[in-house]
Amino acid sequence: MKLPVWRQLPYVSPSTFMKWESCQHRVYLSRLAGLKYHREPQGLAAAIGSAFDSFIKDYIAQKRGIKAGALDLNNLLSKTVAKEHQEAAIPKGKEICKIYVDLGLAEQFLDPSVDIRLDQEMYYMHQTIPILGQLDLIIDGKPMDWKTGGFTSVKGGYCTKGWEKKIDVKGDQVKNYETNDPRPLEQGNPAWATQMCFYNWMLRNIAQTYTIHEIKQHSGTISFATHTGSISKEFEDDVFSRLNCMWANITGEMFHAHIQEPTPSQWVCRKYHVLCEVATDCVFFMRTLGDPDNKDYN
Repeated sequence: MKLPVWRQLPYVSPSTFMKWESCQHRVYLSRLAGLKYHREPQGLAAAIGSAFDSFIKDYIAQKRGIKAGALDLNNLLSKTVAKEHQEAAIPKGKEICKIYVDLGLAEQFLDPSVDIRLDQEMYYMHQTIPILGQLDLIIDGKPMDWKTGGFTSVKGGYCTKGWEKKIDVKGDQVKNYETNDPRPLEQGNPAWATQMCFYNWMLRNIAQTYTIHEIKQHSGTISFATHTGSISKEFEDDVFSRLNCMWANITGEMFHAHIQEPTPSQWVCRKYHVLCEVATDCVFFMRTLGDPDNKDYN
């Protein structure tokens, strides 16, 4: 579809790029069509992850003597945890953070000889494309990220395959594991690998290295897994090729963008039971999944 552009995209973030890959029309309606901006709704699972992020960043900042209004705990919580989820998410995030700290997983960030940046926003012109990202932690010029999941699901979730080390905590029981199934991050979780490509571009980290601490809950067990490694050159080149196509589709013509017609689905439009923020502006959604009279979609 060739659609008019009323507001140009000033930069591409990892989340915007992955939304584009899932549904180009979503990016068009939310960023290019000139419609009223709707903040993306936050589910409880994401709120718990944001609460944990806030507590662990506050803990590290206090231990390292980093004084900044941006890292004030109340500021972090109010900025990242939706009001409707604060009562449930904040205590859970605090609980997860305490276990994480008690396991010694934060110790590596407290060494004064290690250079760190917390909750750092970065902007960079990667070749001809402006990109922006909010990095959880930068350690000695390399990206580090926290990922949580499984805390609101009935079944919970297992850690992404390819982790290097894992600690399982169930009540007072603590078990340590090392992987016997190493694999590149792009095989275990392509979305995470894509995000790390963006972060490494911003940091000018040609080696494309990364550290991810993953926290998952399953059947009463909380697992803490460490993922480290490097993104392959082949995957990095493929991500940039797709990013370049996206940018060309949006900016190749001054007043129009080329957008793929969407195919509404529960996974795309109601992912994790959270309705897409532009669903009611999308004629494709409203005449299918959003139409109460259309029995084929309800």
